Amino acid sequence: MASGEPTQQARQQVKKVRGSLAFAPPKRGKLRDVPLDPEVSAALTEQ
Repeated sequence: MASGEPTQQARQQVKKVRGSLAFAPPKRGKLRDVPLDPEVSAALTEQ
C-alpha cells in the first residue's frame, strides 16, 4: 500500500458457516489494513 493511502483496519470478516453468514475474526487472528476508495474515506470522515 502506498504511504498516505486511506485505509481501514479489518477486525472481523463475514464467513459462511453451515450455509449461514457469520462474523468471525480474520485468519490467524491478524488485523488487516484494507485500502479504501477516496469516496468511501470521505463518507466515513463525515460520520
